[in-house]
Amino acid sequence: SLMDYDDVLRQQRKIMYDQRDKVLYSESIYDTVCEYFRNTAKKIVNASLNGEEREKSLDGRLLKQNLEGKYLPEGSFNEEGYTDAPLDEAVEDVGSLLLSYYNQKRATWPEGAADQVEKMVVLSRIDRNWTTHIDSMAKLKEGIHLRSYAQSDPLKAYVDEGWDMFNEMIENIADQCVNTLLNVQIRMKTPEEMEEERRKIEEAKKQQEANKAE
Repeated sequence: SLMDYDDVLRQQRKIMYDQRDKVLYSESIYDTVCEYFRNTAKKIVNASLNGEEREKSLDGRLLKQNLEGKYLPEGSFNEEGYTDAPLDEAVEDVGSLLLSYYNQKRATWPEGAADQVEKMVVLSRIDRNWTTHIDSMAKLKEGIHLRSYAQSDPLKAYVDEGWDMFNEMIENIADQCVNTLLNVQIRMKTPEEMEEERRKIEEAKKQQEANKAE
């Protein structure tokens, strides 16, 4: 039974280490960043629905409210035509809009800086959220056996809730990366600072290998 509980976290750890490997060892993670933008657009659209559970529809004003300020400049989004629009089309539009804003900003950065910025942002958000998730899973495991008193299967509850928490963490990582990349400001670093950034990435790679070996 204990092995069954541990297997959930083992599977999740493998997924996160694979994502971390891609960040650390790829020359560019722009394709991952684009996926984050699409996933975040879906999250924003889903948070902009109104109505009863079975008849929810997109609210253009709510979509504008959810986009501006956090992701886009105030007054930059025209909500006309979005109310009651098909959700898949809205997700595509919002994702393209956010990515367009980012690409315009990205194009102004010094050559080679974008890849470095994307790596540092994504890696920091993965590490921060994964650490929090591990703590949350430990707390879930500690209290899950109380479910047996409510005539439910504690292992099934742990698996279901553990994966729900994991999927929410993945959404949060994407959202935080998009928000940071849209709002980050770039300044030219000194050679010493660039060397320090490279050193941190190399240390992260070594730590990743050490964690896998444990």
